[in-house]
Amino acid sequence: MLKKYGNYLPVSKGDIFISTFWKTAYIAQRLSLWQSQEFNQPIKPIIYLIQDFEPSFYPWSSQYSLACSTYEYPHPMIGVFNTKLLQDYFHLQNYRFAYEYSFEPYLNKVLLDNLKKLKGTPKERTILIYGRPSTSRNAFGILLESLRIWQKQFLEAKQWKILSAGESYPDIPISDNLVIESLGKLSLEDYAQTLAKAAIGISFMISPHPSYPPLEMAHFGIKVITNGFENKDLSSWHDNIISIPFALFSPESIANQLTILCQKFTEDPNRGWSGQSYLDHYLLDKPPFLFIKDIYEILQTYNA
Repeated sequence: MLKKYGNYLPVSKGDIFISTFWKTAYIAQRLSLWQSQEFNQPIKPIIYLIQDFEPSFYPWSSQYSLACSTYEYPHPMIGVFNTKLLQDYFHLQNYRFAYEYSFEPYLNKVLLDNLKKLKGTPKERTILIYGRPSTSRNAFGILLESLRIWQKQFLEAKQWKILSAGESYPDIPISDNLVIESLGKLSLEDYAQTLAKAAIGISFMISPHPSYPPLEMAHFGIKVITNGFENKDLSSWHDNIISIPFALFSPESIANQLTILCQKFTEDPNRGWSGQSYLDHYLLDKPPFLFIKDIYEILQTYNA
């Protein structure tokens, strides 16, 4: 029983610690060291589910420093990365772990079932954005400014509707005739219906993690604008994804690309449905965590 700051936490000899965020990793690393000393046994590996490069969630600060420190833990860790793309980014930053695995995105089963039923749905003049104003890495400020520039330079902008899925917030006027309608967090069925009808999507993620909305949009026949970042270029994952290189990522470049997509919609409204995916696994209903047995065997060697 570990006591710290007046609180107790039961810790047994055989406990394995799994972290899903840097703060839990920071705690788990200290618990693992205490466990080793208390029970006079080797330090057990920590399983670290890494979903993004989390130090960059903050300015240079105490939080930034502590988050980085969890990647420099000198004892064994099992890093489980949300995509090989993210794993490769960590290697570019010179972070490696004793054991490493990664898993790739699969389309949610409910969305997959709906895609089979809805594929070929006539597309409407709808722009679907991934709107999360409170999450800095989703670049909502740049997204807003790009829409303002687009509606000024594209004379037919008022014929389009802009919907926002993700976070709930008050509707935002872009001009007298154009408003971002916030749908908030949708049910998977409603989300599928919205995806099937929308013609254009905008979804940003200023981080090495690819984010799932661009993939969902693309596979539902949406021409989607997203951003590149370091080693990330999602245009190689699907024909429908337009990835703006990070060096060129600006409201002006986004607005120009959006104008082009709107003009092409007039030529062929349903062309997005013919877009090709280059992710062979994405639409398969298979378990993505085939490495679990390997992790189990690693942990068993520390219990011998």
